[in-house]
This record gives sequence, structure tokens and C-alpha cells, in this order.
Amino acid sequence: MTGTLPKTLTRSSRGIAYYITPHGFGHAVRSLEIINRLMDEAPDARVVVVSDLPRSLIEQNLVRSVAVRRRRLDIGLVQTDSVRFDLDATVDALQDLRARAEVLIDDEVRFLDEEEIGVAVCDIPCLPFYAARRAGIPSVGVGNFTWDWIYETYATDDRRWHDIAAWIREGYGRGTVYLQLPMHGDASAAFSRVEDVPLVARRSLRPPEETRRLLRVNADERLYLLSFTALELSSTPFPLL
Repeated sequence: MTGTLPKTLTRSSRGIAYYITPHGFGHAVRSLEIINRLMDEAPDARVVVVSDLPRSLIEQNLVRSVAVRRRRLDIGLVQTDSVRFDLDATVDALQDLRARAEVLIDDEVRFLDEEEIGVAVCDIPCLPFYAARRAGIPSVGVGNFTWDWIYETYATDDRRWHDIAAWIREGYGRGTVYLQLPMHGDASAAFSRVEDVPLVARRSLRPPEETRRLLRVNADERLYLLSFTALELSSTPFPLL
């Protein structure tokens, strides 16, 4: 990660609640890298990760431990494997989340107040933005896309998605600022203030020479990584959507 963190993240005199979607691990890896840099630049920062990500993933990617609040506040897409997903199951899960939203938001407002949280950071659930606004604290979005932008894609064929996307967008609209990573979708309909930031990537802790030794690859050979975990390839094509 390059560049300097926004003052909103580094100069809060109170705690920082960092909300991370459980959808895949890409969001988590980049946000945990941001938390590492945050703790470097503001050693006294008190960070609480709010997510239901595997604790092992959090611990493996942070340079020092932080408090973890186990809450599921985001759905993303319900996946059947690493690249395919179930849209009907996703709609059902989102409608259930929306039905419970007021209770979940009230619970987060109490948490933000009791823990004296000074800023909420989200990659990129919408519910914490509602809670932060009610708690009277700034909220920062981090990402290269927003869920309303994803969900509107499906609204042409299924109107249920339009209402869900509008609700998600309303939550984002309560955010203070959106830090937009490269290779992004259009977030202008969701956030009133958008700031472009550099690419965030995890830094390897193992020297390249050690990786080559473990893989038994010579120094003059090129390495390529192709990964489709749990995807069963066959000669019969299948739709991804």
C-alpha cells in the first residue's frame, strides 16, 4: 500500500470500527493491509474489526492483534463455488437482512456509543453507514465497487433487485467519504464525496527466493498462478450468471 492515510483515519482520538464484508477474501485482505498501515502511522489507534470472517484469516494478515466483533452485516452474493453464485438465494438473504435492518442498526449504534468509536470504516457493507449517521460519527467507504452498482445489473430481469439496490444506495448516501480504489465501478450515485486512492495490495512476508525453493522452481524460470478453487471444469459449458 502506498500513499498517506486520510486524516479521518489517523487522527481520531477514539476507537475505529472497521467493517469488512464476508463476501470472499479479497475485501478482507486489502482492508487488513490498510489496518496494518493504519497501526503503523497511528500506533495508539484502537481498532475493532466487525465481521464474521474466519478469525484465522484476520490473525494471519495483521501485524498485531485487534479486537474482533463477530457480526454478519453484509451478504454480497451467495456463491455455489468460487466463481458461480445463486441469485435467488442472494435475494432471499438480502430481503431477510433488510427485514432485520433496524434491529441490527440499533445494535451497532449502541456498540459505537459504548466503545467510544470515533469513525466507522466500511469495505463495503451499507448498514454501518446508517449506524454511524445515527451515532453522529463520520463514516468512510473503501472499495472499487459498491453493491448497489452490482445489484442494479440484475434489475432489468428481476425488479426485486431495483428495490434492494435503492436501499443499499440510501445507506451509502449517509457516508462521509468514499475512498475509491483503481479499476472501479461507478459509485457516483451512491456517495456524494468520492476520492481516488492508490491500489492496495498485500505484501508477501516470504522472500521470493524462499518461495521458489519451496516450489522447486529455478531462478530463471517464470511463475504463473491460475486459481479456480473448487471449480469443477468439464467439456460442457455452463453459465456464470
